[in-house]
Amino acid sequence: GGKHESPPNLNPKKWKHDCNELLNEMNANPLSVPFREPVSEIEFPDYHRYITTPMDLSTVRESLHIGDYGSPMDFQKDVALIFKNSKEYNTDPKSKVLSMTIKLEDHFNEKIFDIIEDWRRTNRRLKMAKIKHKNKKAAMTGGAGGSGQSKGKGKGKGKGKGQSNLIRKTKS
Repeated sequence: GGKHESPPNLNPKKWKHDCNELLNEMNANPLSVPFREPVSEIEFPDYHRYITTPMDLSTVRESLHIGDYGSPMDFQKDVALIFKNSKEYNTDPKSKVLSMTIKLEDHFNEKIFDIIEDWRRTNRRLKMAKIKHKNKKAAMTGGAGGSGQSKGKGKGKGKGKGQSNLIRKTKS
């Protein structure tokens, strides 16, 4: 793009903000009318005979906000399910909803691609930053893992590491 590479995104949660923005955008789009709320069983009594896992934009937003998604790919899966369900239910080629589905899906795929790319780039940068800071951090905290790691408490991590080294030594 025309923007110069000013500070790269190092916020691991930025994708959530981006996905939320994308949801807002889709909700504002007239094409999203059929997908904003769960399909009504009163209006479409046979819907659940065809569609085993209903999904809609309000449900996706809820999942995003309560932290159900661990990555933009999880978010993408649920939104893709909205379109998949719609295509399975609205099979008439002349269906207005079907054409809305296809148009909105194209728009979504374009946008989510950028969000996932940005997320991957951020993760790579964070990894590099972590490696760079590892030596500094170890000196400061006595080798305990930072809060960013998911592998339990810092102390246990060090112990585990030592053990795997021991095992390796005895084998060779």
